[in-house]
Amino acid sequence: MSLSGIDFLHPYVIFLSVVVNIFSLAFLFGCILKIFYVWKTLKVKRYLYLTIGFSLMFIGIIIETIFLTNILLIPKGEIRRLAKLLLTGLLWEKPSFLFFLASYLILLYSYATTEKNRIKDLFTIIPLSFIWIGIQSISALISALIGIFSYRNKANLLTTISFFLLSLSHIIAFQSSPRFILTSSVIRSLALLTLVLGCGVISIASKKE
Repeated sequence: MSLSGIDFLHPYVIFLSVVVNIFSLAFLFGCILKIFYVWKTLKVKRYLYLTIGFSLMFIGIIIETIFLTNILLIPKGEIRRLAKLLLTGLLWEKPSFLFFLASYLILLYSYATTEKNRIKDLFTIIPLSFIWIGIQSISALISALIGIFSYRNKANLLTTISFFLLSLSHIIAFQSSPRFILTSSVIRSLALLTLVLGCGVISIASKKE
């Protein structure tokens, strides 16, 4: 298959992915503002960790969106320029995955602070798993674990659902066919919309951890 025939490089796929990412950033920004307000009000460390974790995710989506926009702006037919961007993109677009991973680790710590022993075991196992599975798989695993811990800690249902949707978005992005990037972005945006709706019902009436 020629480079120009890859679905991932189709301008409509790239454009829609950028648009969906912009919506994701808007939803996520709303979550960050709400959680930061709760932290400033209650001074509970858990909400500080949540603010940091979601802020790292925000940066990751920005990096990914910039990379996709650069692909979109390359004139049609400039295959060599496009190939060079895809190769050099490994140096600055791939860090977006690292921001996601750092975000999920902090969020996992925040939601699992009531289960100290289990979280210590997880932080021992997770780095070793890099040996045999990729960052997308790690992100899918950790976001699913966050969903489990948020449910165990009686977080609101929307928050729990959002993390499982985030996990699904990473599973889809891990598929071999590039066309799944748009589907993954749409599911992630839906997850963040669900999350911001969940943040809207965060109670600040008490200082419960």
